Amino acid sequence: MNRLLIVLMITLGIVGCSTRADKIEPAPEKVEQYTYNAVFKHNMWLEPVTGSYAENAEWSGRIPVESFQEAFTRALTEANLLSENKSSADYLISAKLLEINKPRVGHHITITNKIEYTVTRAKTGEVVMNRVIPATHTTYFGEQLIGVMRHRLAQEASLGESIRLFLRDLSLINPR
Repeated sequence: MNRLLIVLMITLGIVGCSTRADKIEPAPEKVEQYTYNAVFKHNMWLEPVTGSYAENAEWSGRIPVESFQEAFTRALTEANLLSENKSSADYLISAKLLEINKPRVGHHITITNKIEYTVTRAKTGEVVMNRVIPATHTTYFGEQLIGVMRHRLAQEASLGESIRLFLRDLSLINPR
């Protein structure tokens, strides 16, 4: 009986190695109301996210760029930053998924990602903000017993945290 339990726990832990994140959101308990410079309000456009698994076979199945793009767009909309279309935006945002670091097996799954965020003036291409933002999240065994779900929760939360940190940093920018 004990052997069966040990095999089952190891199997559930290993299953968490390759899953996709489909629900990426900044953690509600960590979202703060940021105040943005007035020039950003309804005046920014998010370019297509780059750095996907399509560009790096090692990431295959790990980073769903479409899910991240949707979550980022939703966050910008909720912050009243997104323009109705690209042609009416004075600022362009680009996000490039640079790195993801995660364990293969474990009771606690910690995922760290690094995303490069760049904000440029649409007309001149002048860089207003350029940051590589690392974000980490750990999902514990007690939060989710199934390894694949633990991994998924950690991945979603780390990407959501990255979006939150970008919004925080953007609120500190005062373009001239």
